[in-house]
Amino acid sequence: MPHGTRASSIVRALRDGARPAADAVAALHCASLKSGAVLDPPVRTSLLTAYARRRGDACATLALFEEAARPDVILWNAALDALTRSCRLGDAVVLFRRMVCVLGAFDSATMVIMLSGASRARDMELGTALHAAAVKRRLDTDLNLQNALVDMYAKCGRFCTSEAVFWRMPCWDTTSWNSMIGGSTFNGLSEVSACYFREMIRLAVQADEVTLSSVLSAASHTDDPLSFGESVHGCVVKLGYEDTASCSVANSLITFYSELGFSNDAENVFAGISSKTLVSWNAMIKGLVENEKVSEALFVFHEMICRTMPVRDLISWNTMLSSYSRDVTLGVEAQAMFKELLSEGLKCTLTTILAVLSSCSCPEDLSFGKGVHSVILKYGFVSAVSVVNALMHMYICCGDTLAALALLERIMLASDIISWNTAIVGCVQNGLHGDALEAFRFMHSSLPLNPDSITLVSVLSACGTLKLHSLGKSIHCMSLKHLLACNLRVKNALLTMYFRFADTESAESIFYSPGDINLCSWNCMISGFARNNDGWRSLQFYQKIEDFVPDEMCTVSIICACTQLGDLRYGKSIHGHVVRSDLQNNVFVSASLVDMYSKCGRLDVAVRVFESSAEKSIACWNSMISALGFHGHGLRSIELFCKMIQSGMTATSSTFIALLSACSHSGLTNEGWEYYYLMSEKFGITPTAEHHVCIVDMFGRAGRLQEAHKFVESLPSKESHGVWGALLSACNNKAELKMGESIAKHLLCLEPENSGYFVTISNLYANQDMWDGAVKVRDILQDKGLMKPHGHSIVGCNSESGIPALDTVFQVHQVASAEDANQRFVCTATHSRAKEKQDPTVWKFCNDGTLRAKIRSLGGHATASFGLINGADKLGGYYWVFGRRQADTEHVAALEASLEKYSGLDSH
Repeated sequence: MPHGTRASSIVRALRDGARPAADAVAALHCASLKSGAVLDPPVRTSLLTAYARRRGDACATLALFEEAARPDVILWNAALDALTRSCRLGDAVVLFRRMVCVLGAFDSATMVIMLSGASRARDMELGTALHAAAVKRRLDTDLNLQNALVDMYAKCGRFCTSEAVFWRMPCWDTTSWNSMIGGSTFNGLSEVSACYFREMIRLAVQADEVTLSSVLSAASHTDDPLSFGESVHGCVVKLGYEDTASCSVANSLITFYSELGFSNDAENVFAGISSKTLVSWNAMIKGLVENEKVSEALFVFHEMICRTMPVRDLISWNTMLSSYSRDVTLGVEAQAMFKELLSEGLKCTLTTILAVLSSCSCPEDLSFGKGVHSVILKYGFVSAVSVVNALMHMYICCGDTLAALALLERIMLASDIISWNTAIVGCVQNGLHGDALEAFRFMHSSLPLNPDSITLVSVLSACGTLKLHSLGKSIHCMSLKHLLACNLRVKNALLTMYFRFADTESAESIFYSPGDINLCSWNCMISGFARNNDGWRSLQFYQKIEDFVPDEMCTVSIICACTQLGDLRYGKSIHGHVVRSDLQNNVFVSASLVDMYSKCGRLDVAVRVFESSAEKSIACWNSMISALGFHGHGLRSIELFCKMIQSGMTATSSTFIALLSACSHSGLTNEGWEYYYLMSEKFGITPTAEHHVCIVDMFGRAGRLQEAHKFVESLPSKESHGVWGALLSACNNKAELKMGESIAKHLLCLEPENSGYFVTISNLYANQDMWDGAVKVRDILQDKGLMKPHGHSIVGCNSESGIPALDTVFQVHQVASAEDANQRFVCTATHSRAKEKQDPTVWKFCNDGTLRAKIRSLGGHATASFGLINGADKLGGYYWVFGRRQADTEHVAALEASLEKYSGLDSH
């Protein structure tokens, strides 16, 4: 073949296609070298241009360029294009300066190439300098150069300047409009992008694939996305771009409809593509995943594998891995896919690693997680902080907190706030509250990192759990310093912490402080007061809820408050709300209702609620077993337990606490002892202190104190403190003075500051009519400065009818066991009312010669007297004595019974 013909053939081959394959370019290069055609300027220029379009062959381009004896502007431009496409802007600037020195000139094409490089690198300074050079050389009138300037300013964040250049242009072509539409979309100005597109159509400028793809990217973020997007779709169909070789417009349509949640429309567009590309498949799979259609996404993925694309790219793998990992139930599938990916020899990316690590969410996944850790080490990703953070999270989810902390220690200097949050949150979740606080102290004192809301929420939780009041207040101050106290999550964490401290005043102050509140805030207040035995305040806050509908958590908390108060009428009202809100089938709500009706004396209603529950959780079973036992139906509790086991439900530690307590209350000592042993032998549950207390109480109620004593002595010493206390209470109930004194001495040696032991031994003396001994023990308690938690009852007065109103008619008073002042009030007031009513029982109680010593020993239980004084004369008056908080109220039972005929008193 003649030399000229051969050269022209090579040139034509190199110019075929927008981006020739690397192997084809290399083969043509070899052919040109072999034939000597490489010496022809057109061949050399075509080779340079082809290498430049490969975007990764800058070295080959420069080698060819340097071989040219006297390169012209076209060769210089080809070399510059190769460098800018390879993101080697610094080398391109050096070569550009060299070009100016050698040639002394450059053309508009040179400027376009350099401006494209500045645009890719977001180098505003270089772009401005190039603009000035173009103006100086009077090249700025070139349309392609003006379009490049518009694009450069937009990509560098100077959209106003970009618009100014655009509107000064004497004329526009499609590329000009594409630059403005793409630039406004790039800067997040979706409405502006839509306006430019409408103006372009109004001026009858022909839109191309770039135009339509750019405006579709902005369409989903406009004010009326669906209407605008559908109008663009109409243009796509009209112009014939719905199914093209590149599929770029169709892919944009798939993404647009998926972002709006119209996955069916996206699937219709996808189905209309005759030659689907990898981008098409990935866009469809991603859209289905984002719309939570995982099964459909899997179907598309498998169709891509089996029918259309035997070779999958890493984007496809990563998309499917991400979709599997988002669903905790598909973690095994994600792990299997990761293994398949490795078996096909594909190299992982950061996206791959992050996706598969999120599938490890339980201790059973620890082994696989360690395997992924080894892959990370193999590929050298361990230096990336994001990967280490994901590894830490994986180890924490799998229960290996120490491994997570060891990773944090290795990247200490490179760690970010996410690293420390991961460690602190992980420690709190795994019960290592002290370690969480130590990590926080180190981060705050040794590293230039400021805590964020996630940090403070976890640290406040740790402080509340450990009852570190002073430290908790310090963290509160820190939240104010960093302007985070008004953050909703931090605010709710502060509420929870102060309620754990029993500091209800501070919690209420935070609740009413400036800033937003949500339903979680109301739940914190209602549950917080309930946990602090202030059910009345819980009811008040429940009534004040505004702008929110109480959810199941709020409902459970308020039911617990009603249970504390023992007021069935409020409980029935809440039950009505449960039915109206369709929450009766919630497993936690039904369990709470069972407990509430049981403790308010309506076992029959509790049974009906339990039997009507559509789904009985273990909590519901436990509540019913406990309820039957509480009412003395121990055998029915055992029958229900057997029925629960037969239904396939697994017993828990709480189940056996309820069952043993039922046996204790019903005197079923042998049965209780049998189930105590079955608990560990058959059900694999290790007995805890609560179970031991039930056994001691069971023996104590049966009068078998010696057996109870032997049982306690057989326990490990570290578990026996609370159990010894239960035995002391049993001695008090059975008036076993000698054993009680011995146990009390033992307990006071172990816990000399425990006021409860002093109170119990004082009551033991009082039961034996040893009043001097009782008073002496109380004096010791007072001399030590120890306080007995005051017992109290709650009395509602002056409600004429119906359910008492929380804020008007019904008045609730908490009557506490107090010191001398309240004791005198009880004596005087009761004595006066007794004389007025001429009741012999009351009169005898008030004129007992040992009254002063008895009142001092019993703490002056004033409930009945207070209720009688406040409204017994009023017809229709209602009185409730409920929620008694002290065991010694049995001593005033006779008094309460005599008051019933005057006040209609109901005791629960």
